[in-house]
Amino acid sequence: MGKKYRIPQYFQPKKKALLPESLAETRSEDKESSLFSISYAFYNDKMCEIKHLEKNCGREALRVLRLIGQSKTEKDFEQFGVDKKDVKEEGSYRELFNGLPEFTNLLEHKLQSTARLFYFVSQKIVCLVAITNSHIETKKVKR
Repeated sequence: MGKKYRIPQYFQPKKKALLPESLAETRSEDKESSLFSISYAFYNDKMCEIKHLEKNCGREALRVLRLIGQSKTEKDFEQFGVDKKDVKEEGSYRELFNGLPEFTNLLEHKLQSTARLFYFVSQKIVCLVAITNSHIETKKVKR
């Protein structure tokens, strides 16, 4: 126990070699900042029918939201199968536009049968407006 052993030189760890600055790459952009964010700031609680979603509609809604959150560009929406059908501010659809900024390009994604997800895109943010279970009547005009 009294003897002290020296670690042989070939077992000594070598100094870490640093890359020359010309070869070093700095990554200022993280993965999350290049993806779309999802906002509920304009969500219309009066039109919300999440609790009424039937069969697999809830699962489909979550799948679509996940795909939107994994998108880097709006072209990715098409590749992932996310619909971008324009919604006009007429008939019963007018209620969806309550509280939205003027000239909002509201879009619709068909979940299943009559269930729909309504949203709009502003820069890299997808703003959810409503998730409905029943189809909104287009023939009725409120006055």
